[in-house]
Amino acid sequence: MFRKRIQVVVSSCVFGVSLLLYLITLEPSVSFWDCGEFIGCAAKLEVSHPPGAPLHALLGRLFVIVFGENNAALAVNVLSAVASALTVMLLYLTLVKLLQHLVLRLYKSTSNIIVHGASLIGAFCFAVTDSFWFSAVEGEVYALSIFFTALIFYLTLLLSEIRTADSRGRLIYLIALLLGLSVGVHQLNLLVIPSVVLVAWLVGHRLNFISVVKGSLLGGVIFLFAFTFIPYLLLQLGWMMELLFVNGMGLYKWSGVFFCYLFVFGSLAFGIYRAKLLEKPFFEAIWTSTLLYIVGLSVYAIIPIRSSANVPLNTGNPNNIIAFWNYVDRDQYGDSPLFYGPNFNAPIEKIGIGNKHYIFKNGRYSVAYSSGKVIYNSRYCTLLPRMYGTSSSYQDAYKSWASIPSSELVDSRGRSVPPNYFYNLKFLVNYQMGFMYARYFLWNFVGRQNDMQGHGDLMHGGWITGINAIDTIREGNIESMPLNFSNNKGRNIYYLFPLLFGVLGLVVQSINGGKNFWPTLLLFFFTGIAIALFLNQTPFQARERDYAYVGSFYVWSIWIGIGVGFFVSVMSNLFRSKGVAVVMLSILFLAIPGWMLGQNFDDHSREHRYFARQLAYDYLSGCEPNAILFTYGDNDTFPLWYLQEAEGYRTDIRVINLNYLKTGWAVEQIQRAVNISAPIKLIGCDNFYQTNLTKLIPVLSGTETPIPLDSLIRMGFNL
Repeated sequence: MFRKRIQVVVSSCVFGVSLLLYLITLEPSVSFWDCGEFIGCAAKLEVSHPPGAPLHALLGRLFVIVFGENNAALAVNVLSAVASALTVMLLYLTLVKLLQHLVLRLYKSTSNIIVHGASLIGAFCFAVTDSFWFSAVEGEVYALSIFFTALIFYLTLLLSEIRTADSRGRLIYLIALLLGLSVGVHQLNLLVIPSVVLVAWLVGHRLNFISVVKGSLLGGVIFLFAFTFIPYLLLQLGWMMELLFVNGMGLYKWSGVFFCYLFVFGSLAFGIYRAKLLEKPFFEAIWTSTLLYIVGLSVYAIIPIRSSANVPLNTGNPNNIIAFWNYVDRDQYGDSPLFYGPNFNAPIEKIGIGNKHYIFKNGRYSVAYSSGKVIYNSRYCTLLPRMYGTSSSYQDAYKSWASIPSSELVDSRGRSVPPNYFYNLKFLVNYQMGFMYARYFLWNFVGRQNDMQGHGDLMHGGWITGINAIDTIREGNIESMPLNFSNNKGRNIYYLFPLLFGVLGLVVQSINGGKNFWPTLLLFFFTGIAIALFLNQTPFQARERDYAYVGSFYVWSIWIGIGVGFFVSVMSNLFRSKGVAVVMLSILFLAIPGWMLGQNFDDHSREHRYFARQLAYDYLSGCEPNAILFTYGDNDTFPLWYLQEAEGYRTDIRVINLNYLKTGWAVEQIQRAVNISAPIKLIGCDNFYQTNLTKLIPVLSGTETPIPLDSLIRMGFNL
């Protein structure tokens, strides 16, 4: 009991110290990228970009109520800080649990000093890592997302300690509910499912390679079931019944969806009842977990509810089940091939018919148009396509990253030929795994060259160790170059200590970790390498994407704590002195998290940063009353939306993002009043835009006199 009280006190201190650090370095206002949109949506419960983050918006709204309507940015930023501090605390508790088993396994006894000291080092090491700290002090979804991952993983480790089946079942049900809720923050959280399933599998099976493979495969299947099948089934079945009830039976909007989900919940409840009646606990657990997962997913209902209220920020306008399906499916962003698709030089064979797009008008759903589907020459298509972007800049980058000679892309007659599959894999290794994942990993545990975004050159955004002998071999003598950015605040070096102790912890846990090693390794794989495979990123990304891989950095910090615990245990046993353990832990605390804190503080402290807000303020204040302000990208749009929605500044101005104007919902929205800005009258009728006739405007050549735009549009409409 005394040890548990000590653990509660220490974990509370971990939370308090971490929270204090993040509050000291917190950005007091809006940041760039998606933060302005998320803060604006939290302030008034509006609809952010697909696939949405309704739980983040709800919790953000709660923080706004607590902090006051005039402090929306600060409130949502504090939400990130609190979630991040809780994550650090959960990492500490996870390490304590893992180290207690590991030290007991190695030395037949536990040392509280070593266990808690190493756990503190691992936890605080993660607390001050580059990518995690960056998200902890701004109003993004990733801080809350990694909190759910940490919480679910910690609860998963408890499964192996619970003796009774009933208690274990209740914990599984809690995890299922949390998984559903976590999707309302980010879908990345579902990547913890394989680890959860593997732990549950190993509880009832002997630990060997075959059992691990079976449990991992089962976890992968359940992940796919939760990630794709359940949402697809719910939404597809929902809109099919909606069409039947509304178009076929003449009932009201949402009637089909209501009966659909009544049927789904009723079927699951009946399945639970029958399984319990027939004393089949396995099926009872399956149906109950599925039901609770769907209950967690129901937080997404906030999106069509708020969209139907015509809120000012209403991305995708998902106010009916079909539009909601397109919203969750990220239809407006298009698709990137994952398992099969074209190479970058694939010729187009034909344009086929893609998905049907519906509109709800006059109480009925009708097909507005069918999108086109590009079909490429099958000779140029391949499995696991990595080089699929067709723009000339992409093609040049593919040739560079994969070292493809131009001569190999044409035959002896000068005709185009697809690249060898070897180059496809080379691009995967060099760019998607090396540059877009390993580089970010090394930023956090080896060192970062500077905070200038790079695209593969030696001078911008690389990783460094701080050890000249190693850095010179890899990059040459960059320090002697005139523009070496050596004074850049983002230049942070760790001399390989976090990396080496993580490697030591990985090796130690792999040998002596028992059943806990494989779920930990699986979580590292799915939150790192698997994401890089799934995203299938093209060259020249608009921003650095390190935030997507923080889950794998979390696992590496676990291994750092284990490595420290093992090293200190060995040294303590060698000298047969607890004093040596205290001294070694103190030195390592200063050498790893202490040093990282000193290196990272100057570029992560945002206490006086108001640039994004001030830029947006200058944009809006320079406009005439009732002006129309056209923007293009995220950074010149979202801070404006934040000022209008969260602070109520210059709501007479209509901000129109040109990227969105290619969608029918955006065109429809600008024709409505928003806040105090009047509707914008467009040439043509609603049907002209909603049925995608904008793509059919003819281009006439040879005319000697100018043609008015409205006449040209009407000619397109009459087609």
